[in-house]
Amino acid sequence: MQTNCPKCTNRLVLDDAKIPDTPFMLKCPKCQNTVKLPGKSGNGDAAVAPGAAPSSGAPAANPPAPPQGQPQAQAPPASASVIAPPAPVRPPSAPLIGTALISVPSPAQANVLGTMLGRLGFASEGLDPQLEEKILRLQQGEYPVVAATRNGVPEEKNLYRIVRMLPPDIRRRVFLVLVGDEFKSGEGTQAFSVLADLVVHTNDASNAERLVAQTMIERRRVYQTFWDAEDRKADGKL
Repeated sequence: MQTNCPKCTNRLVLDDAKIPDTPFMLKCPKCQNTVKLPGKSGNGDAAVAPGAAPSSGAPAANPPAPPQGQPQAQAPPASASVIAPPAPVRPPSAPLIGTALISVPSPAQANVLGTMLGRLGFASEGLDPQLEEKILRLQQGEYPVVAATRNGVPEEKNLYRIVRMLPPDIRRRVFLVLVGDEFKSGEGTQAFSVLADLVVHTNDASNAERLVAQTMIERRRVYQTFWDAEDRKADGKL
């Protein structure tokens, strides 16, 4: 699926295999505008209110009354769609809020990272196929999350090296997770020394979503002033 952000006209490209069946919300990585997109069903006009399921247009049938003396069953409340920042833990059905780019030596490790980030609401892509196009999109700030290792991948797929070379205004919008046996998960000093936003030990990657989400929230507080200034400049207000 390809579309443009209505606010800044930035091109948004999503993997068709990661698109949910129902309408979903996507945040533009360039201007942070929230865009509503149709799911595979193609019904993008139906508004879904937080805490309410979409209506099919037909009145709901009255449920049968329970036998006398038995309590009325209560329907579980519907979950509200949370766009940003990510909650500490998101259910597997979390709405899509962006796409993560992953490049690690092992396909099994890539699947582990993709599953973990999926619980936070991120679709995931590898560098193959369309290597050059995906690197170009990364350099344009279209991937809000990158998960990579420092070593063990071919030079042309070394996302750690590519992210380090991004200009500051783009780098601030990319959340870099470095994974490796040399790291202690969540160690801030190690992350600072390798210019990453978060470091995660390989053995902790499968259940690191709480750590990733909390670090994203803290990072957002730090960079929000920069992002707001860039958005005002893009809108011609600075």
